[in-house]
Amino acid sequence: MHADTTLHTSADFPEWAEVMTTWGDKMLAAVHTVAQMSAVGFGLPAGAFTERMAHGPHLLAPTGESLP
Repeated sequence: MHADTTLHTSADFPEWAEVMTTWGDKMLAAVHTVAQMSAVGFGLPAGAFTERMAHGPHLLAPTGESLP
């Protein structure tokens, strides 16, 4: 289940795709670091979780939010 990439385009913010891709990459890197730290904390090899995450789908989008 992999969704097609959808990017917002606007004359007001032409660098949107680059900025959001960079932000998403940094967030994903942080999740990988937390996963590695968690694995070590549970007494598992550092790659125990990240190896399983390697080719899984991920989506960075404001879908499903319900913020008051």
